[in-house]
Amino acid sequence: MLAAMIIIPLFFLISGYFLWKNALEKYEHNIFSFWVIIRLAISLLIAFLNPYIGIVVFLFFSLWNFFVTLKNTSLITAIVAVIYQPIALFFAISVINKTIRSLNDE
Repeated sequence: MLAAMIIIPLFFLISGYFLWKNALEKYEHNIFSFWVIIRLAISLLIAFLNPYIGIVVFLFFSLWNFFVTLKNTSLITAIVAVIYQPIALFFAISVINKTIRSLNDE
């Protein structure tokens, strides 16, 4: 169980890095840009207020991210990026939470 808790996030982190690097080098497009994360965070905040509206907003923003990525990269990169973008948001929120907890513990 502990191995899965280490291997799975590590797999997503490494493969996400190579996906980002590939899109940046081949197409000069940052698939994990600040605004992609902001759009997904907005949908997450709305989901806390109303889950149904949050899901609709999340789907809308995911389609938006998909079409922007598709316009600037390839179809395969756009499909995989839409899957990885919420995972990147999860990692960003986890880092922020751990940083806040460590600052509060001191």
